[in-house]
Amino acid sequence: MEDDKYKELKEAIKQVRELNIEQLLRLTNMVDDIINSNNTDEKYISFVFDHLLSISFVDFNLLKEVYIKLVNYVRLFNKELADAYWNFFIEDFELDEEIKVLDKK
Repeated sequence: MEDDKYKELKEAIKQVRELNIEQLLRLTNMVDDIINSNNTDEKYISFVFDHLLSISFVDFNLLKEVYIKLVNYVRLFNKELADAYWNFFIEDFELDEEIKVLDKK
């Protein structure tokens, strides 16, 4: 009985992980599109940031890479918005001080 519950939980987590990976891929494409089209629509960009922050059960390094890419792009035209979302990222993921410096790409 307990093995069945464990298997069900394990399968549910696997499904959530797969859905979040798909979502991260969609959001990665959205970030690339924002940058490639020089989109500065702060409402849309905030929507993308918010969705990136809501993803769990994915490779953190992939998520971080996409997030930093968007933060660095937004810094070009709205430093306050970029800094606010960077601080949200630091707080949400309870990151150490050493990651607080943005990658200079």
